[in-house]
Amino acid sequence: MTWYPILTEKKFDIDQFPTFIRMSRDITFFGAPTLDGSMVKVALGTFYGQVDDASALDRSVDVQSLQKVNCAVSELMSGLHPAPSRVSAYMDAYTPDNDAIVGIHPQFNNTVVLGGFSGHGFKMAPIFGQIAADLATAGKTDYPIDHLSLARFL
Repeated sequence: MTWYPILTEKKFDIDQFPTFIRMSRDITFFGAPTLDGSMVKVALGTFYGQVDDASALDRSVDVQSLQKVNCAVSELMSGLHPAPSRVSAYMDAYTPDNDAIVGIHPQFNNTVVLGGFSGHGFKMAPIFGQIAADLATAGKTDYPIDHLSLARFL
């Protein structure tokens, strides 16, 4: 995860520049402007492998990965400083099929379950908030969520 300082402020105002995913040539990256408007958070959409014990996560940042995202930002995101002001390693957590769990608990019909989003939860919070409200108040939603049911793991 990298944070790039904004050089062209209006271009990255939160009301004009949303959360994004960009795919170009052999690179996929995603990010969002920070809430204070000072930086844009950018990360590569790369899977680095499974970590069975969170305390065993290697927190070092691979220089080649950093160079790859720096080049992408420099080439494709004018208005950002081409070197990050902050870099960190992080972990995502997903369900075995990489889809979130969304729905009414199969054994407790008064319990709405949402989880397994990892970093996607922030990006999709508005729609899943609406779905959760629908489920909690009406017991159903018009959105297609059957494929996200907790029952698929039971």
